[in-house]
Amino acid sequence: MEVDEKASYKQKLDVLKEQEELIEDEAEQEHKEEEARRQKKAADERARREEEARMAKSLLPDSELQTEPIVEEAPDARMTTEQLGELGEALSVLSARSSVLKERRELRALMEENLAADEDPSAPSDPLAKKIRAMLGKLDKQLEAYDAKVGSSLQIVKLDPHGKTF
Repeated sequence: MEVDEKASYKQKLDVLKEQEELIEDEAEQEHKEEEARRQKKAADERARREEEARMAKSLLPDSELQTEPIVEEAPDARMTTEQLGELGEALSVLSARSSVLKERRELRALMEENLAADEDPSAPSDPLAKKIRAMLGKLDKQLEAYDAKVGSSLQIVKLDPHGKTF
């Protein structure tokens, strides 16, 4: 009986070693899979940032795109009033809920002017005014569609109710 017991202990030991190896292999496989998920997530994040950068670059006018590196000539970093104004406009666009807020205001003003001119009893009914009104309506619908598509994706700067960033 002693030989059988030794053999059974040896078999049990072998089975335990195999199970331990299987557990180690499984842990290694899980580690590899987790690492692959992390790398994929990082690659997806880089691709998303690159796509956002391309989208932002495509929205900028050609005059704003810079082809040569900035060389800091003056040690004084003060901004001119024109630069401050441009910075203020850029910040208002980045903090706006709608990416086409300024354009919508201008379009509404044009539409109101057109309606006021149409309601003027001294002005004759003009087919040109009707055509302009139709074009303004189309522009309004296009702005609405664009705003729905892009929405607040350009709202990079978040403001609290007091107008301060957080």
